[in-house]
Amino acid sequence: MRVRLEQPRDMLVREGTSLLLYPDELIQLSSIGTAIVELTAEAISVKDLASALERRFGRPEGGSTKAATRSVVDQLIERGVLEVVDS
Repeated sequence: MRVRLEQPRDMLVREGTSLLLYPDELIQLSSIGTAIVELTAEAISVKDLASALERRFGRPEGGSTKAATRSVVDQLIERGVLEVVDS
């Protein structure tokens, strides 16, 4: 699966966190969410996204990077921050 940022109307990034303004919602993201937003400016596979996040933040405790990334990606898709561009 490849995903890409659903462009917000406005975005504020400060100290590694971000606020994204969408028509019906203001969404606050942690440093990992902010990194995902940066990395998905262009379409990217979840596998490549997980690798980039692991390089930046290290491996998650007690689980796989790909599974953790997929979980966050699914939440961001549900919130309208990311869109699936192909399977």
